[in-house]
Amino acid sequence: MALHPRCTGVLLLLVAASGCDCETQLASTPAIFQMKPRSLDFGTVCLNDTADMQIVLSNLGNADLAIKGVTLTPGAFQILGWVPPGATDPQAAQPAGIAAGTDVVLHVGFTPTQEGADYAASLVVDTDGADSPGNPPKASATLVGRGFRADPGVNPQSLRQYFRATCSDNGASTTGAFSECFFLGFGKVLAGTSADRTVRLENAGCAIVNVNEAIRYLDPNAPPGEDPKETDYFSLPAEKPPLLLHGGEHRDVAVRFTAPGDSDAVPLVRLKFTSDDPGSHQRTGGTPGIWDLSLQAEPVLPALLVYPDRMTFFEATAGVPLTKTFTVANTGSADLRIASVTLVPDGGTQDYAIVLPNNETTFTLGAAGSGTEQRVVQVVFTSHGGTASAKVVVQGDTESRQVALVGGTQPVLEVEWIDGATPRPPPVDFGQTATGATDVTRTVTMKNTGQAPLTITSVSIADDAGGSFTAGAFVPGSLPPADSRQIVVTFKDNIHLTNDSAKLRIASNDAVDASSGGERFVQLLSANTANLNPVPRIDACGGIDPSTGACQPAGPQVGVPLWFDGRGSSDPEGDTIAYRWTLQVPSASKARLVGPTGQAPTPQDAYAQVVSDAGAYPDVASGVGAGNIYVVRLKVTDSFGNWAEIQRTIPVAGH
Repeated sequence: MALHPRCTGVLLLLVAASGCDCETQLASTPAIFQMKPRSLDFGTVCLNDTADMQIVLSNLGNADLAIKGVTLTPGAFQILGWVPPGATDPQAAQPAGIAAGTDVVLHVGFTPTQEGADYAASLVVDTDGADSPGNPPKASATLVGRGFRADPGVNPQSLRQYFRATCSDNGASTTGAFSECFFLGFGKVLAGTSADRTVRLENAGCAIVNVNEAIRYLDPNAPPGEDPKETDYFSLPAEKPPLLLHGGEHRDVAVRFTAPGDSDAVPLVRLKFTSDDPGSHQRTGGTPGIWDLSLQAEPVLPALLVYPDRMTFFEATAGVPLTKTFTVANTGSADLRIASVTLVPDGGTQDYAIVLPNNETTFTLGAAGSGTEQRVVQVVFTSHGGTASAKVVVQGDTESRQVALVGGTQPVLEVEWIDGATPRPPPVDFGQTATGATDVTRTVTMKNTGQAPLTITSVSIADDAGGSFTAGAFVPGSLPPADSRQIVVTFKDNIHLTNDSAKLRIASNDAVDASSGGERFVQLLSANTANLNPVPRIDACGGIDPSTGACQPAGPQVGVPLWFDGRGSSDPEGDTIAYRWTLQVPSASKARLVGPTGQAPTPQDAYAQVVSDAGAYPDVASGVGAGNIYVVRLKVTDSFGNWAEIQRTIPVAGH
């Protein structure tokens, strides 16, 4: 008889050492049947497709093993064939048994015929093997699978993969209807905080799709000089590629935008998923295997403004309360929480009191333009003679401002400048000038509005990066109450800066400035006309006349061509303009923008057309809500990097 294959390697040594009758001992080992695995999960399989999985049937014993019977629950599962030892292809005939120490591979098929149905069956193999612990002579395997109907867009004769990215409400929802999307909208995000959106990666075909990687990159339409680090604002915090998608399977991938804490600049970033689906470009108009999304987010910042920043009460009559007010305002694009408004007496004086709106110690100011962006605070001063200084500290969530309070017999410096014949408070504005133009002068007046002599020790220019500002000669001296002195400040643009600025430093014994080292800094500003921002403009057109290039006006409508024309944009100095187009579409739309060549718009494309899978026009009507409107944005940038952006909400009517 043949020796057991698993004993051959040591047989001669055993015989030599002990005189063992190995053949007799092996003959006494019965056939032992083993089935692996004991369950098969076919996953999701397209209707009428057949998936093939294998079960290995082994004989672990020394004697031959007879297969007494094979039973399979009738239905969607079937036996496709058997691969006996030494063979490579399945054979239809069931073998009578399994030789000692060998394996037989059983191929099992699953062919679903009903969409969404969960299939289950049991495969039982009965043998004459010995009853061994964990390996009974009769064993069964559980078979499960699910039927799936492929997307109608799949060509059953060729492309069996169908990779796509879908979103609900531009990524803001995970419960609504999902449709193919080409951008994620994060909306307004407070600086320093994060917002998450969800993109669903789907395989609507039957063959497995490998999603290889997710790549963040700077939008190709971004103007020159855009910071590549903007891509760091976006991340994939949880599950991310590489991913394997069976037919009908999807994975939800979270995309997070973390707004920078010190900027409200809109980042120009895209996210692409790469896959092995060769046909994805037929739906996206791009590179095979790529699904590309525009990431749209708007960082918003609150900005605390308190004005005036100093208040004088010299006109107060002893013992008679005098009330004045200051304003706490939010000039930023996000809500601002005021944590406290606190009166801080100087030297223990109790001459001041503050009255808060509605007696609220904390309150929230809406964004600029909301109608709730400011509150008025009252300051009540009751003079008891002598000097009386204090300050009010307004504390926001991230920044604070102070209002200086001065009363009694103290020197107080007030600064103003002359605009023509009109006195104005700082900053001192030199207006718009051209590089190398004639000197521009401003007369600055320093007045003592206090009740004690004001001593001015020096006047000088500070923080002048461009070296463009100079101050006239000044002789230190003392100003009696109500007296004033003037100094001439000159500006000449020596270098090509978009905005020139400096400070006029005034050192004195002003009662308020004493807390800051006795110095007052007055802002000096000038705008260079050679670097003004360009002016964007968007016109909606029904087409561009091929002979004249004229915009043909039309009301946007589903099924009607729609172009956006940016040629009305301009630059004050005539600089060359670069264009960046983006389009937000309703969640059910597959529309996107292309340039005159039919490809994604380039910085040279002054106009762009709306196209979709349905044709060269909008495919769905606009509705109500942020996720159901068309919004076109145009950012224009001149050759010096100055830019401006405009957006228009486009109502699109139905047929």
